[in-house]
Amino acid sequence: MGGNVFTTIRNPLLTPRMPPSVYFPIRDRCHAILKNYYTHVCTPLEAPEKTSYGDIDILVHGPLASAPTPISELGQALNAAASILPRAENEEANYAIPWPTDFEPTPSTPEDEQKRFIQLDLLTLPTPTTFHFLAFTHAHSGLFTLLGPSIRQTGLILTPSSLSLRIPSIEAHRRRGSTIPLTSTPDTILEFLGLDREAYWTRFETVEGMFEYVASSRLFTTRPRE
Repeated sequence: MGGNVFTTIRNPLLTPRMPPSVYFPIRDRCHAILKNYYTHVCTPLEAPEKTSYGDIDILVHGPLASAPTPISELGQALNAAASILPRAENEEANYAIPWPTDFEPTPSTPEDEQKRFIQLDLLTLPTPTTFHFLAFTHAHSGLFTLLGPSIRQTGLILTPSSLSLRIPSIEAHRRRGSTIPLTSTPDTILEFLGLDREAYWTRFETVEGMFEYVASSRLFTTRPRE
């Protein structure tokens, strides 16, 4: 993810940052297309006050057909001009889809004369639990980064798959096997943290509003970790 994958291929494609007026309509159109193939489709809630976007991140799970549509064929459905496909299951696929002609700039520089594309990063998740958990932890682009130190001070950690209990005696020697999973259910985690569930699943209008939300957690602290 990041919007630069297609600048490093043999025949590079220009994938500039998108204004919201391009990002949101294209994101929603891609969602509508992918819902013809998957039972679960979403983009994690975006960070507040963003003025541009480097790419479109979409999570999917659950093929609608009895046999999953090959990831290579999804490029046709998305009208992709190029694609970089994963070598293994449950890895990210990248597609370069056309920049909408309504938003092509009037050429004034060599870059403006080059055809533009939008990078779409598609991640297929193996279960509904992993789908919902990733959508949860990646919402708001870093909210849990702000909460991480406070969570750690209580002896917990948010791993890629669950809220887990840390075992410091093992963690001091090796990370692997140093945690005990507690729950992967987003609402349970929010309730434990003392955070409003409805507010979490709504995009924050301002960065200040997001910070105030983080500070409302019953575990939130600014004290340095001992």
